[in-house]
Amino acid sequence: MQRPGAAVVALGLMAVFCRWPLFAQQEPSFDVVSIKRNTSGDGRMQFAFQPAGRLAAENAPVMMLLLQAYDLPEARIVGAPSWARAERFDVIATSSSAPNLEQMRLMLRSLLARRFGLSAHTEMRDAQRYSLILARSDGRLGPGLRKTNDDCAAISADPAARARADTARVSNGQPPCRTSNANGRLVSGGMTMLALAVALSFEVGQPVDDQTGLAGDYEVTLEYVPQRTFGSIDAGDRAPLVTALPEQLGLKLEAHRGPADFLVIDRLERPTEN
Repeated sequence: MQRPGAAVVALGLMAVFCRWPLFAQQEPSFDVVSIKRNTSGDGRMQFAFQPAGRLAAENAPVMMLLLQAYDLPEARIVGAPSWARAERFDVIATSSSAPNLEQMRLMLRSLLARRFGLSAHTEMRDAQRYSLILARSDGRLGPGLRKTNDDCAAISADPAARARADTARVSNGQPPCRTSNANGRLVSGGMTMLALAVALSFEVGQPVDDQTGLAGDYEVTLEYVPQRTFGSIDAGDRAPLVTALPEQLGLKLEAHRGPADFLVIDRLERPTEN
C-alpha cells in the first residue's frame, strides 16, 4: 500500500529513457483522453505509463506531465505559469496500439499540445552539469549494481516479451527491465547507464552525462536521502546521494559546466475537462 504523501512514478515495463527530438513532425496520439480537475487537497500524486498503451495520472500537476513527456528535470523547463505546479488533474489516456516508452512520451506531448494548448521551443543555455563516472580506480562496482544478460531494448520493443518480463523477478525483486524511482529509492530490474544518468538528473536538477564506459543493462538498487520529496519519508539510515552512489553502485558524479537543452514554455492553458 502506498504511504500517504508519497508520489509514485512508474516507468512502465521497460527502462528505456529517450531524450530528443523534443518535437516530432508526426507525433502519435492517444485514442481516448479524459481530464478532470482534482480538488481533493490530497498530497499524494501518481503517474504511470502502463502496459497496452495506457497513461494514468492521479492528482498530478501539469509540471509532472511535462517532466515525463520531455524526460527533463524541472530546472530545465522554464516559463511555465504558476498554476502548472499548484493545480492538480486526473488524466487517463488510452491507445489501441501497443506503444513503447518513447512512443508514449510522444503521445503525451501531443496530448499536452491538444488539450493544454502547449506551445514550446528549445534553447541551448549554459548550465552546471555532471558526469557519471566510476568511483574506484580499479573499476570495481558496488553491491547495488549488477550486470544483467537481459536485452532491455529488445524486451521493450516486443509486447509479448514485456508481458512475460512483468511476471518475473530479478535479484532485487523488480521485474526484468522495469524501474521504480520515488523519494530516494531507485530500483531497476535492468537499465543502461544512460538511463541511470537521466534518472539522476531529475534528482540533482541538472544534466548528467554517462561517462562510465559500462555497456549493456544493469540491475540497480540505490537508496539515499533525496534533495526533494513528495510528502514525508522515513529516511532511516540512508546517506546523501553523494555518499550513497560510491558506496552502493561504485559510481560518482563529477561537476562541470557546459551547454544544455532547455524547454521554454511559450503558451500553456488550463484544459477543458471531460
